[in-house]
Amino acid sequence: IALVAGSRKSEIESLLPLFLRAVQIFLQKKPAVRFTLLRADSISQDFIISVAREHKLEAVLDHVDIISNGDKNIEKIQSCCLALTKPGTSTLELALLGLPAVVVFKTSWLSYLLARPLVKVAWMSLPNLL
Repeated sequence: IALVAGSRKSEIESLLPLFLRAVQIFLQKKPAVRFTLLRADSISQDFIISVAREHKLEAVLDHVDIISNGDKNIEKIQSCCLALTKPGTSTLELALLGLPAVVVFKTSWLSYLLARPLVKVAWMSLPNLL
């Protein structure tokens, strides 16, 4: 399973803990599942480790192969059967690779309550919108 948490530090801080908790749950039920975290060049591996450590999830990283998002790693992502990702261009890239994706979006309750009456879309991922 590919994990695509984003290229901005704020995305990593918000979504990586959720993704790593999902990895924990998968591993409890299906220990043979393998995980690959796609790390943007703008995000250091040390930053990923620090976010995991902050949420007491550093041990989960032992079960995750962290790779950079260079062209040489496209084969590694194509070998996955599913992706856990954030909304944005990554959803289009995964769709072009033919990789099904679960799109995760996190916001505050206040933002949700303010936006809910104004936003009228059935889907939040770009491939579905297109």
